Amino acid sequence: MKGVEAMREKTKRKKRKKEEEEKEKTEEEEDSVEEEKGKEKVEEEGDFRLVTDRGREMLGAVAEYHHQDPQCR
Repeated sequence: MKGVEAMREKTKRKKRKKEEEEKEKTEEEEDSVEEEKGKEKVEEEGDFRLVTDRGREMLGAVAEYHHQDPQCR
């Protein structure tokens, strides 16, 4: 009987592992779809490829510095 129980446990582990791999694969596919949508939005905006808030903050800081530079006035 121990052999039968061991086989059942082994089968359950394989099934769980397979389900986890499928779940990870599905999550990766969803992430890649979201990235593609993000890229499309960026391309629609033209040359200004500001994807994140941090990017916008950095650009604002550069623009402010550039505006204060006496050579640029």
